[in-house]
Amino acid sequence: MKLEPRAKSHYGEPIVPLINVVFLLLIFLMLSSKTGQPDPFVIEPVRASSEGEISNEPHILYVSRDLEIAYGTARGEADVLGAIAARLGDGIQDPLEVKADGAAGTVKILALIRKIKAQGVRSVVLVTQRRQ
Repeated sequence: MKLEPRAKSHYGEPIVPLINVVFLLLIFLMLSSKTGQPDPFVIEPVRASSEGEISNEPHILYVSRDLEIAYGTARGEADVLGAIAARLGDGIQDPLEVKADGAAGTVKILALIRKIKAQGVRSVVLVTQRRQ
């Protein structure tokens, strides 16, 4: 009995390597992305000439250009000051980062920082962006 080899059928280029590359890119993007909550307001940070690192801690106070303030889930000055006092009562003394919109006004931001310092916060860091 004589068997002849079958003719190979050509369906085009194999697609499995392409699928592998796409999934590897997807996994890379998922692992390299930073997860977290977005800012509660659109904020254009104050401009400054100093540089520093921003921590990833959720100990951040947000101030919008309309002087709306947010800290975690607390909104409004009374709720925010209460939430900061509760965090201090838990013994957490991380520096409080203030991420304020540059259009909010320096005097008003400083008045808010004074109220926060009166609550017992030892260190306040104003988040800025580099001047260009």
